[in-house]
Amino acid sequence: MTKTPFDYPYMFNKNNLDHMFDLMGGNREHIAEGFFWSFRYLWTGSIEGDYLEFGVANGRTFANAYVFGTYPKEKYGCGKFPDVLAYMHFYGFDSFEGLPEPHGHDAEVELQSDFVQGAYNSSVVEVKANMAELKADFDRITLVEGWYEDTLTDENRAELGIEKAALVHVDCDLYESAVLALDFVTPILVPGSIIMFDDYLCNNANPNAGERKAFSDWQKKNPRFDVFEYRKYSTHAVSFIVNPPEEHFKISKIF
Repeated sequence: MTKTPFDYPYMFNKNNLDHMFDLMGGNREHIAEGFFWSFRYLWTGSIEGDYLEFGVANGRTFANAYVFGTYPKEKYGCGKFPDVLAYMHFYGFDSFEGLPEPHGHDAEVELQSDFVQGAYNSSVVEVKANMAELKADFDRITLVEGWYEDTLTDENRAELGIEKAALVHVDCDLYESAVLALDFVTPILVPGSIIMFDDYLCNNANPNAGERKAFSDWQKKNPRFDVFEYRKYSTHAVSFIVNPPEEHFKISKIF
């Protein structure tokens, strides 16, 4: 039987976990399990890079990622591996105005009932307050506010200094938003990068809608990337391990 983080009670600070779970609400153990195994995989594979989250809302999954991503490798049973994540930076991208009005392909398909304009509205102030309660190191956190059409650009990626993405969390619900997020991270994916989709099986797992279609279309645009399904977790979430082709690294250097 697969163990979860909760089978290892000595690993994690109870106060941090309790506050994180207050933020997360339902499915908390399943979401935590997804992050636990993702970060353990990065440690054991010596996969270096940053954490990028698309769709932050009130910061519940962002807090989850931070808690699991900043615990010492020894507490994952990975003491013999290099400190590749010791300086991981945590980037969160969100309009902080809720979901945009469905447009383009999203306006042509039937979406889950809660995927409407303004849903999941929050603020940078709220997220920072939640992270402060976790005693987070804000030198390792960058929250980028704005619509993806304006913020997910090559110029902004270079200005932020993002060179490698070890773990990507796509939680922007809509197809058009997920397309922009995936295109943004493509040049900075590394061998063994993990992409987690929080809403992959939403919209009744319709292959022609939402994050599932966005990732399918991304794979068609990037056929030389090797993609392997890693884990299913939570109600609708699925994660994948991605390996870029060798020539990808020559292209990435221009960004």
